[in-house]
Amino acid sequence: MIKIGCLLNKKNGVVAGTFSEANHVVIMDAESGDFLKEFARGKADDTELARMIAAEDPEAIITGELDKEPFEVIADEFMITRYYGAGLKASEALRLMNEYRLRIIPDHIGGTGCGAGGECHDHSHKH
Repeated sequence: MIKIGCLLNKKNGVVAGTFSEANHVVIMDAESGDFLKEFARGKADDTELARMIAAEDPEAIITGELDKEPFEVIADEFMITRYYGAGLKASEALRLMNEYRLRIIPDHIGGTGCGAGGECHDHSHKH
């Protein structure tokens, strides 16, 4: 089973525009689309929420843009793939991910765009 975390703006809502706006998480089976678990953010800050998601051992998450702190937990510490699905219902986001139609989030908001585990280019722009 491949688990995918989907970060929603609210219970039964759509994928949040940013990780910080996510108040509800659903863990889904990537193959069947079944909902395996869901939980609310509660009072968790972004880093705590990232660790709560990582504890579910997902292969990937579908979210909006990420700030530096949760990105580092999700991408660098736990090596979880990040897909951008803001505004989509969870089932639609999962379908598009399975069809390779969601883009990978390569870096945090304001980052270089290289992100964890990806190939990068030289940012020095020496001419």
